[in-house]
Amino acid sequence: MDVTERSVQEIGKSLLITLPKPWANAMRVTRGTKLKIITDERGNLLIAPEFIAKEELHEASIHYDEHIRRHFFREYFGGNTRITIRFGKRPPERDLQSLYTFLRRFMNAQVIEEARDRIVVKCFRIDDLTIEECLQRVHFLFLSMLDETIAGADILRLQEMEESLSRFYYMLVMQIRRFLSEGKFTQQNQISLIRALDIRMVAERIERMADIMLKIARPLDLETMHLLGRVREYYGRSFGSFFEQRYDRASTLMAEERAERAAGETLRTKAMARKDIPLYDRTNAVLQLFAYAKEISMLVR
Repeated sequence: MDVTERSVQEIGKSLLITLPKPWANAMRVTRGTKLKIITDERGNLLIAPEFIAKEELHEASIHYDEHIRRHFFREYFGGNTRITIRFGKRPPERDLQSLYTFLRRFMNAQVIEEARDRIVVKCFRIDDLTIEECLQRVHFLFLSMLDETIAGADILRLQEMEESLSRFYYMLVMQIRRFLSEGKFTQQNQISLIRALDIRMVAERIERMADIMLKIARPLDLETMHLLGRVREYYGRSFGSFFEQRYDRASTLMAEERAERAAGETLRTKAMARKDIPLYDRTNAVLQLFAYAKEISMLVR
């Protein structure tokens, strides 16, 4: 342990001390660096720089097969900045187009090299949006999907919106990964660890709800559209209670979900009596939307 003495100086009404030069150099402390000042139980004052892990560039190489998406997810969320997809035998054109469509779902991933035996994907760091801003984008895109579905939009329009939602979802996951691995608490991202994990779970549920929206059979009947309108209203209040951390609102939503489910279950019973399989499937999907919306409200602390 090195002990260094410093004389306290006074400027105006503030007391100041200078930092030891060797320590400042070793910790890379310069003008504008944020320092944490901690007072322990003995009254000692501890000064430490904010921890920011050294940025490292990682590369990965994966082989194309029927599990290519799983392989890519693993390397992407593992923080690799350059991912090479290698072909033992070049896939058919239709499979290649499917792969490119999949890669376009990632907002910060771009194909930078193409050859007969490989594709190289560059994953860029994104600092423009905070974790909570990413969640808001996911939320509003899902609301738009509900509105477009109720208005009778075609499936291609909904697929485009779902792809945009997925991009922000993946970006959110990457931002949370950086939040956890780097210990980087910026002015815009001053949220607790548990809040970051809760946001991750909420975003995952919204992403699942978006998938369900694409699977609801068309055309929609008036009864299903009415139920979807109730989903929109209930989900909007559920998300609002989570985002604003309003437990008083969330507690009432848990009870309301039972009443909403009752209406859906009544319609499902009618569908069974009519032997209307498409309506039965649509009602089951809507009931699942209600269940996910309720889970979001349960994450309010």
